[in-house]
Amino acid sequence: MSSKSQLPLARFNNYHQLISTTLNFTKKEIKTRYAEALIGSLWVVVYPFVFSLLTVLVFSFVFRGRSEQAPYFLYVLIGFNSWFWFSQTIVYSTRSLVNNRELILNNKFPTESIIFSIAVTKIIDHIINIVLIYILLILFHQQIYFSGFLFILLISLIQFVFQVGISLIFSVINVYFRDWQNIIDILLQLTFYATPIIYTLDIVPNQIKSIIQINPMTQIVSAYRAALFQSYIPVNQILLLIALSILFFIISYFIYKRLEHKFAELI
Repeated sequence: MSSKSQLPLARFNNYHQLISTTLNFTKKEIKTRYAEALIGSLWVVVYPFVFSLLTVLVFSFVFRGRSEQAPYFLYVLIGFNSWFWFSQTIVYSTRSLVNNRELILNNKFPTESIIFSIAVTKIIDHIINIVLIYILLILFHQQIYFSGFLFILLISLIQFVFQVGISLIFSVINVYFRDWQNIIDILLQLTFYATPIIYTLDIVPNQIKSIIQINPMTQIVSAYRAALFQSYIPVNQILLLIALSILFFIISYFIYKRLEHKFAELI
């Protein structure tokens, strides 16, 4: 068999190994999580809910209990759910290669499957919280749009691809620069306040509003809210988010694979 005919087969085997390894790591992550005490599993719902409730109690006098789009509690909850999914994925993925040092040293497999498995596992949390949000929409007597639900699925896919790209880059940085896993906690905290989760953009001074709007998470969170409360997202915004997430993922994955061969000696 010629080398040219072997190339597609080799690529197929590589993709098959990546998928199967990712699924195996995902099963392990899920079994580990749900083997814990019941409250350990429920934190994925309790934490965003309690945070949003406390935010309403503290800040409702500023916003008079409502945003322009919906009750303030739901406004905060949909934003914080998106952020919680993002931050949890980034934090766990950044540390994942270092935390699996022995596994990487003693086995030959596509190491990115560790990061992919964390991203897939965390999407379960996101889905659970989206279901909770729709239940609350009913309790708050808000109109539910089927088109909005489809947009929620699309935005979730966009966010998934975007944060996997970030996870790949951050995990590589952490291999080379171990303090990065501590720095990232600070950066995430700063980015949280640079994302309109507990406040609305209309109260932001014009001097810094443009900076906040450059933040990709600002666009993602606003897209969720538009889909949920208005069932409409500007086409330009969706196309921008799709292009941004795909481009960032491709660049990140390329860099990751170029540096992967050095992980064993650096970890």
